[in-house]
Amino acid sequence: SSLETYYSHLSKCLVKPGEPVRIGMPIGLAGATGRATTTHLHFEIREEGKPYDPEMVFDFENGCVQDHVIKSENLAALHKELKPAKKTQTSSSTFQSIVSQNYIVRAGDSLYKIAKRSKTTITALCRLNNLSEASILQIGQVIKVY
Repeated sequence: SSLETYYSHLSKCLVKPGEPVRIGMPIGLAGATGRATTTHLHFEIREEGKPYDPEMVFDFENGCVQDHVIKSENLAALHKELKPAKKTQTSSSTFQSIVSQNYIVRAGDSLYKIAKRSKTTITALCRLNNLSEASILQIGQVIKVY
């Protein structure tokens, strides 16, 4: 499978890439890497290098994979199939961030705010948009978020 999960800001990884893991199994120790001032963790899911909202894939409350993911050929196909009117187990704000692929920069926006709102990372936004973390955003600029 081309599906990968990423756990950023770990102070120590407790498993090796490709090693099978079970629900509840410790996989790493949270850290405060980079410019972070508190211990925290970022969880990403990618298919062929493209980031997707983890809530589109996992039902975190019940500890399982979403039913619509199991039935889908791949995440890219699933992403295209989702429509705002279709009911899912995610919240409406999360669902809207899954469906939207572009974001139009507004006054006061930053890569941090857009990444947080879109449930992605600054690194992913920079990669998708050929930007650096120091890039200055322009009001009206279109930013790819997925």
